[in-house]
Amino acid sequence: MGKALTTNLRFAEAAAILNRAVQSAPRSLEANLALADLQYEIGTYGAALVQYRKCLDIEPDCVSALVKGGQAAIAEKQNRLPVEWLQKATKLAPQSADAWIGMGRAYYNQGLRHDKALQAYQTAERLAPERTDYFHRYAEVLRVNYKFDEAIALLRRRLAVEPTDARCHSLLATHLLDYKQSAATVKEAELALRRAIALKPDMPAPQLRLGQLLLEQDRPKEALPFLQRALALDPYNLNASTLLARTYRRVGNMAEARVAAKNAEGLGHYLKMRRTLEDKERQAPEDPKIHQQLVKLYTAGKEMDKARRQMDMLDMLKNNPEEARRAIKALSDATVAGIGVESRPPAQSQRSSNKLASPSTGTGR
Repeated sequence: MGKALTTNLRFAEAAAILNRAVQSAPRSLEANLALADLQYEIGTYGAALVQYRKCLDIEPDCVSALVKGGQAAIAEKQNRLPVEWLQKATKLAPQSADAWIGMGRAYYNQGLRHDKALQAYQTAERLAPERTDYFHRYAEVLRVNYKFDEAIALLRRRLAVEPTDARCHSLLATHLLDYKQSAATVKEAELALRRAIALKPDMPAPQLRLGQLLLEQDRPKEALPFLQRALALDPYNLNASTLLARTYRRVGNMAEARVAAKNAEGLGHYLKMRRTLEDKERQAPEDPKIHQQLVKLYTAGKEMDKARRQMDMLDMLKNNPEEARRAIKALSDATVAGIGVESRPPAQSQRSSNKLASPSTGTGR
């Protein structure tokens, strides 16, 4: 019943039923796995990871728990655990495309063995040649392995099958502009970015890249709304903030340019302070003064979720130091601080990057 409710997106009802089932039969693999899958489906990856661990305590060779648990661990930005679980899954079920797709993602996010990530995706492609749903990640692995033409071809294959994939439209545009730039590909990239925005207006990356492209083409009035929207969607993106200030100057709105430039300067200062304190936290995670400083900084920066997590850690350090030390050790053993997401090989064509700094697709940590 709980599985059926999850399938039909009736998550609250499913959660009530599955929690009761687990309480009634705490060693039931089926009940625990269904609850873990529900938690994964609704995006509570930390809770899902805990639940998948329970599944593996019951049945250590449960491939489904290893695969989905590995994916939950990736979502929680863990480092070693996803590789360990997904390696085991590929050994237990070497014909499982899901296991190999997860393995590729785990290696890529680890940031250490892009060659192994590529091999994993290639294996998945051989096992399930009809599948294209993971090609956005596969293309990124091809990119960091300097296989630019293959990445572009892969994205085209995905869009031929699923033309409403906004993420792949955005990635195709980025690859064309960075590695295959010509008059024809620039035109194609602009169309791809506009298509991505039409399909998914709340995705900041294509908004930012289209704004940059239009600015490079001396079309600042057209660029302005896209850069405004990019910064609204991703307020901690320094590239968006800096480009917006330039665009205001180019359209002759000097008052707004001054405000935007000041905001960009302030954001740069904030991000620098944030990096410094987060580095200190990694070096001395049991120091309450650093957590207090982070609470103050995150609050000033309006990153309230991060501030609350720091307050929780402060409370734990004060009231339950042993539990805090265990949690810190687990994070120290498992958590990757953004490794693998910023690696970028040099572009074959540098015309774009020489004019303006290329916008990142994320905000950092």
